[in-house]
Amino acid sequence: MIVSAATRYKSWEIWVTIDDKRYRAVGLPSRSLGLNQQRSAISIELEAMPPLSVAGKALTVDIACNGRRRRFFTGYAAPDSIGANPYTRTLNGVDLLYRLNRTLDDPNGLIWSNISWLSAVDALLNAAGISPNERDSSFDPGATYVIAPVAPIIIEPRDTLASVFQELLAFAGAAAFVLPSGKLRIVDADRRPQQSSSLNYSTVESDSGAYRFFNARRTIGLFETAVNAVTAGGPALGLSAAPEATYTVATLGKAARVTSRFIQTGAQAMAVAERECRRRARSERTVTLDAPLDPDVLPGVSLLFRCPQADYPIYTPAYVLASRSNGASMSLELSLGPSTVDGYSSVLPPLVDFTANIVRETVDGVAIIDVMLDGSTSVSLNGADILSWQWSTDATLFATTPAQASNSGLQTQARWGYVVAGGATSINITLTVNDGYKTNSLTRAIDLAPDTTISTRQALQVAFGSGWHVTPDGGATWRTETSQGDAVACAPFGAGAPNISSPGSAATYGIVATGGTGATRIRTSLDLLQSVGVLQATLPEQITML
Repeated sequence: MIVSAATRYKSWEIWVTIDDKRYRAVGLPSRSLGLNQQRSAISIELEAMPPLSVAGKALTVDIACNGRRRRFFTGYAAPDSIGANPYTRTLNGVDLLYRLNRTLDDPNGLIWSNISWLSAVDALLNAAGISPNERDSSFDPGATYVIAPVAPIIIEPRDTLASVFQELLAFAGAAAFVLPSGKLRIVDADRRPQQSSSLNYSTVESDSGAYRFFNARRTIGLFETAVNAVTAGGPALGLSAAPEATYTVATLGKAARVTSRFIQTGAQAMAVAERECRRRARSERTVTLDAPLDPDVLPGVSLLFRCPQADYPIYTPAYVLASRSNGASMSLELSLGPSTVDGYSSVLPPLVDFTANIVRETVDGVAIIDVMLDGSTSVSLNGADILSWQWSTDATLFATTPAQASNSGLQTQARWGYVVAGGATSINITLTVNDGYKTNSLTRAIDLAPDTTISTRQALQVAFGSGWHVTPDGGATWRTETSQGDAVACAPFGAGAPNISSPGSAATYGIVATGGTGATRIRTSLDLLQSVGVLQATLPEQITML
């Protein structure tokens, strides 16, 4: 048949095949493809209705325009249109996503724990019988959208695969549609148009090479419906507070809320809030365009749009959100405008803080400096917990300390330490913390020059009779060697009056003690200090604990 549209004459041919059998069509089909619908659909009038047995069978529709043939739709004959009305000859078709309209075969359901978003999607599609050969390409939202990073998520056997699939798409800001070839494609629903395209639509007669269209309708959002802030959140898990974040753009509007069971971390809540706020703030920059049918204009295609009457006097990049055809014409839903909308997040970075305790000591005659670090005073300003601490330094570390071989990387503790040579005068320390929402860092230059505030430690080995007094924990506990070789724990010895746990053992093996207030000397004694003990060492500062 011959169809006239927009001053151009086009010759159309249609081929309809159901389960390898050809059927004659009457007129061009109506097709609906879109990033904002659950599945594609087609409706076509036939000369004779096929029998009931073709319900659910493979359906393909090919069309040719001026002799150029291409696949227009691949799917299945919809069961509800076969024989539903004996007087109609209209056949409806659906794409392969209709297979998701079922529940799981496994009575135990699916259990997801710390898996990638793509892995979760694959699991659903496999459960629906949609093989990898039936898939085109898939958008990967990245590591932020990992599934169940905190607690397992159970997909119940009663949950329909289609509903879970839509949940996953909404969580990651993705969309799915089936190409005319019949393959599933998953794309970024918030994708921005390319800045250049050979496909141009214009109402300006002087624009050579541009396609004409019948009309364009621009949607201008009112204050009552505009959105300028979105809060995203998930469920509370265990004793942790529910993750929540708000993103606001600098426009007038109202607040909206998005919840998802897949939001388990602050970073996920923040990412969803920002993405949805930016997307909804752009909603008034959409245009619906009616034009002659072009089978090649599909969702995800970028084009250039020019229409002075719609306040687009110059070519503006546009992104096709949906394509709906009806006979020889089609309606395109376009997303136009800038790729970003300025805004700000309610989430604040964590407050980073740490202390450094400097201790000088001599080990086997070598002077070293211990830099003891404590970042436990860092706090989250979002009501969350600090999840990780990462320490790093640009200093040259003491060569004989293998544990300090790496200046950064795997240090994820609130407390850490570095050892540098005794001649070092300063060290730069950087602490980076993360609270599940954001990451923040603090770098400090630590002065290592000797002064009265730096403690000094000297390793001593002191003999008492036939035994030794040693401490395994910096003076909290002393252990005395017995004649049998066993270690007997004694209470700590404070400065001044010694606290001796066993006078009998002290008389045999000796004691270690300091003088009174202001004491800087360490003495040993075999008679409980009834006589002046033997001076073992004199330290530059007052001794408060041995």
